[in-house]
Amino acid sequence: SDLQKFSQDGTKHDPPKFPFKLFMVPSQAVQTPETEKTPDQVHAEMAAFPVGTTLYNVHACQKAMSIEAEMTPTDGGLEKACGEPVLLGAMVTTSHCTTSTYGDDKFHIRHQRIEEDWQLEPSYLSTYDAAQACGWSGKITADGAPTKCSGEKDGMLDGDRASVNPRKMVVETAKLAL
Repeated sequence: SDLQKFSQDGTKHDPPKFPFKLFMVPSQAVQTPETEKTPDQVHAEMAAFPVGTTLYNVHACQKAMSIEAEMTPTDGGLEKACGEPVLLGAMVTTSHCTTSTYGDDKFHIRHQRIEEDWQLEPSYLSTYDAAQACGWSGKITADGAPTKCSGEKDGMLDGDRASVNPRKMVVETAKLAL
């Protein structure tokens, strides 16, 4: 939801309009054999992607499909895991992929807690069993959402920032081309 609070031109949207979730589908251009690889082998595969390679097609899911789909969010692909998908665009490389310490040192993401989204868009609570997905024993309402799902382990979401690439493998200049 934070991503939608402001337009690219700085216009504030209150309340923001945002999808239930984003779903990224890897393109055929980046499919490689599913064999065990060293980090150097993965880096070499990525370095071979030409400039202009589509890495992912990014979809907005307007609603949840089912509790089962939310418990295994990538199983079955877009058709089974994304309710009312809308193609937003493609994530495309604008230069050659390279390794660096950028992901370790500078590229940090604050992951949005779903509990914050429920407060802004209470209708999402009626599209699936949020209590089960969250591991919560009580009824979840927009005003009574737990500050943190009970089944969630401490970790990446506990701080404002989380390092994205622990093995120093990044696509520094990939951008979402909408």
